Amino acid sequence: MRRPRLVLADEPTSALDPETESRILGELKIAFGEATLILASHRLRSVRHMDMIVVMSKGRVVETGTHDALMAAGSAYAQMWQIQEGGQEA
Repeated sequence: MRRPRLVLADEPTSALDPETESRILGELKIAFGEATLILASHRLRSVRHMDMIVVMSKGRVVETGTHDALMAAGSAYAQMWQIQEGGQEA
């Protein structure tokens, strides 16, 4: 089996508990090494450690950056993170 250059994963951990999700995502990064991993997810915890996060709304890219940069900017991503992690209502 050849090593892929690109891996697309659409909500691969949506039905998993947080510990299993973290372990699976770590294994994906190891298994695919140098490949580009595109991970589509509504669970922001899944994308927190990715090299680049692309936030889309209504089919358009509205912001890009790392978790830390998007959080520091107080972006839409930061607001979504607070809702998911802090239990705040929209």
